[in-house]
Amino acid sequence: MRTPAGRSHCRLQVACQYRPVVALQLATQNEVLEEDLPTAAMRLLGIALVALVLLLLTSTEAEVYTATRGVETATRSVVRQLDAPITRLLRSQAVIHEKEEEEEEKDGYSEEERGVSTTSVESLANSLKATEKLELIEAWLTSGKSTDYVFTQLALDNAADDVLASPQLQTWIDYVKVFNKKNPKKQTSLATTLASHYGDDGLAKIIQAAKKAPKTAKYGSRLEFEQIQRWLAREKTPEEVLKLLKLDRMRYDLFDQPQLFTWVKYVDDFNKMYPARKTTLFAKLSPLVDEDTLVQMLIKAKSVASTERIALRVQAEQTANWLKKGETPDDLFTLLRLNRAGDTLLENPIFDAWVKYADDFREMYPKISFDPVVTIGEHYSSAALATMIVEATKSPSTSTLAYRLNTEQFRDWIKTSTSPVHVFSLLELRAAGDKLFQSPLLVTWVKYVDLYSKKKGKVSVTTLLKKRFGDEVLAGMLQEAQQVPGTRKIASGLLNSLVSRWPKNGVHPDEVHKWLRVDGRKETDPLRQFYEKYLDAFTKASNR
Repeated sequence: MRTPAGRSHCRLQVACQYRPVVALQLATQNEVLEEDLPTAAMRLLGIALVALVLLLLTSTEAEVYTATRGVETATRSVVRQLDAPITRLLRSQAVIHEKEEEEEEKDGYSEEERGVSTTSVESLANSLKATEKLELIEAWLTSGKSTDYVFTQLALDNAADDVLASPQLQTWIDYVKVFNKKNPKKQTSLATTLASHYGDDGLAKIIQAAKKAPKTAKYGSRLEFEQIQRWLAREKTPEEVLKLLKLDRMRYDLFDQPQLFTWVKYVDDFNKMYPARKTTLFAKLSPLVDEDTLVQMLIKAKSVASTERIALRVQAEQTANWLKKGETPDDLFTLLRLNRAGDTLLENPIFDAWVKYADDFREMYPKISFDPVVTIGEHYSSAALATMIVEATKSPSTSTLAYRLNTEQFRDWIKTSTSPVHVFSLLELRAAGDKLFQSPLLVTWVKYVDLYSKKKGKVSVTTLLKKRFGDEVLAGMLQEAQQVPGTRKIASGLLNSLVSRWPKNGVHPDEVHKWLRVDGRKETDPLRQFYEKYLDAFTKASNR
């Protein structure tokens, strides 16, 4: 069994074996260590011992020589950390000896017999962490290292969006505190350093990413405050900050950029600090994109929870700008390319925004005559609009708007005394022929006839249809429509209205028999029963 003294002697031999190599490395460093050769040897001895403890975790006595071949590499790596103070390394050596002695006294076994305990190495590492950090900071400060140098040494310049989550960040922040205190004329901050490495736009992205994570939210908010205050102190305009954040170019994904949130916050703070130079988001964004394109972008941004608030704000500012300039809804209808929307006009979110603008316009300029339906009518036929209205009523998202437009369309027809016969043509129902009851616009026309009858004078759907198709054809159309669930109700009502007029008009039972297609109907069929009653009444009237 090798004694502790024997082991130390062996390790000293290993360390001395690589002394020329270490000495050569020390001579080539930028910073010269002011220490004599014996002190350097002691420094190297501590380094070698730390490396050996790790290497001997799984080794046996027969493997010592092989394991020590890795000491040179480990030693070289550690020696390069010239910023670490010598006292820390000597202290590490002492701790190692203490750990070895405690373990051997505890169980009576040497490390050759039981191997080095992993727990002891972990304990050693933990015991060194606190002092290592302080000594490292002290060494950097003593040697006059800049905060930027330390930032790079800690590999924080390559962490990108994860820099605020890096375990090394707190070490750098602690160094900045003592550095700023010792060098009041060279003070720096986290925001300034990050901006110098990643750019203002990169820093803004880091900030927004950090604010989303609970562990880094505090850093994110602090950095955002520092970045904005730095710009405000330099009186940066919103345009200049927009450029710093690389948002000053036309891009369709503008609202997807995380740095946009930082810019919006800056505009708010800028307006508070410089009220005489107050501006709006829209005023600065509008030069970057066409108005119709911006509207499209706003519609998309409103559908995303994170950007909805900003989109609504910009849209409100855009609307206010249009109203201030007196832009008419007619002009905007074309500007926003709604005249090209086709059959999906009412489904287009921009159309909904246009209707709201039309309302605001009428409120601001009450003396200017304007009617949304009239504007739409300049680009779409009455039949096309009515068809879109019918389809839009089927969707919860557009039904409210559809009913409103339907009401306004009817109101305009009543206002201009447009007859039901004319509306029948406007809705292109003439072209439907005997397929009239298959047209979705028939219901629209029937509703208008009822409204017209109340507002302008008594008129009947049955009378109008009878004049157009005649009793026989109309009766046949109504009977066919009764077989379709979607038109059964309206067809039954019209048929009852039609046949109720025949007795007064003296229609012969033979005609009724033919028109109602009685042959083949069951005894319980309402039309057969109606015919039989009609025949009985007609016969009695004729015998009087």
